[in-house]
Amino acid sequence: MIQINDPQLIKKICAKDFDHFPNHQTLSIPNERLVNDMLNVMRDQHWRNMRSVLTPVFTAAKMRNMFTLMKQRFAECLEHLKSSQPFAAGENGFELDMKVLCNKLSNDVIATTAFGIKVNSFDDPGNEFHTIGKTLAFSRGLPFLKFMMCLLAPKVFNFFKLTIFHSTNVEYFVRLVVEAMQYREKHNITRPDMIQLLMEAKNESEDNWTDDEIVAQCFIFFSPPSKTTPI
Repeated sequence: MIQINDPQLIKKICAKDFDHFPNHQTLSIPNERLVNDMLNVMRDQHWRNMRSVLTPVFTAAKMRNMFTLMKQRFAECLEHLKSSQPFAAGENGFELDMKVLCNKLSNDVIATTAFGIKVNSFDDPGNEFHTIGKTLAFSRGLPFLKFMMCLLAPKVFNFFKLTIFHSTNVEYFVRLVVEAMQYREKHNITRPDMIQLLMEAKNESEDNWTDDEIVAQCFIFFSPPSKTTPI
């Protein structure tokens, strides 16, 4: 494995000459739904095809449109802080678990920008999206141990036909995205989020994308780099 620390070299590999570097990590889980269809896991020509379609769709202008959705979630976070008992009582200082706060905030941002639904984990910390989403975090608990086993001992992992995530939880997110796409197509609805961009990419592509390939790109939000946001 080669680890690159030079920002300019990283930019050259990931942007300018990306077509020469299709394989980024070795991760093969035959029994795991969605993971093998994630862009950062795809390999060779499959990766090239997906990357070439997604690149022109994810322009800076379209990504900026998501900021409106994010600002709404930030406003809810600020409202929660203002209504908290110590703040409302006018105390100059009080303790706050920032990891828990940012975890809820990142969950709500992922829900609205990637999966097209609105949740408020401050008023409803036990909402279904947040509860199930925590079970899909690669970076902690049993999923993390399975993920490391998959990387370090893939033959053993696949021999026992193990999976990182529970199939019921994965199916929940598949259903969210598929039903959202069907509803938008039926009622001609557009929304500045990840699902909308993927729908546009699918329509512009000559390949017949499967539902799993579309959902998998939203699923990337639960990968390790994204879930360390609260930290």
